[in-house]
Amino acid sequence: MNRSVFVPLTIRSYRQLFTAQVFSDLGNWFDFIAIEALIVYHWGLGAGALAAFAVTMGIPMDFNGSLDGCSG
Repeated sequence: MNRSVFVPLTIRSYRQLFTAQVFSDLGNWFDFIAIEALIVYHWGLGAGALAAFAVTMGIPMDFNGSLDGCSG
């Protein structure tokens, strides 16, 4: 059982999927940061608005996770 965690990356289609997912997640984080910048700097709102934004982004994940059988 001495296999490396990088063995799946030797499969070309998996490597392409993994790379695409990395760029997709990076784009999601840039979007999240841009919305936070809008909330704070453009609209002039404070910490409460940032907290409300974080909660509204997390609610669907919590709700769908419980429906999918995931616990987190």
